[in-house]
Amino acid sequence: MIISNEAYERVQTAIEDIKAGCEVMDDFHEWEDIASSSINSVLEELDGEQFDMTCRVFIEWITDNADSKNLAYGVRAAFVRAMDESMDYMDLMDRNDDPTVEIMKRAKAAAERLFKEETA
Repeated sequence: MIISNEAYERVQTAIEDIKAGCEVMDDFHEWEDIASSSINSVLEELDGEQFDMTCRVFIEWITDNADSKNLAYGVRAAFVRAMDESMDYMDLMDRNDDPTVEIMKRAKAAAERLFKEETA
């Protein structure tokens, strides 16, 4: 899959919003809930392909920024929370057959696998 520049721009927008709205130097457990709304805001209104590309870029960003452990862990936790909240919403709206739900499940699983050896 070729990832569009727009997907990278959406992720960068969310990261900038997280950095502006959260005290990212604090323990990520203190701000990841707020950060998840920044992630959800860039994922709203995307079609399936755009959503998939953007989720892939989030996973890539988290992996590429692992040297900034607290920020990477916080974005990872916020991303997982955003996927959970989105899947809960789809369930509430009885839209579990929407193809985006499978993308959410796959993206959440990919994020949860990151840093597994350090969180186990």
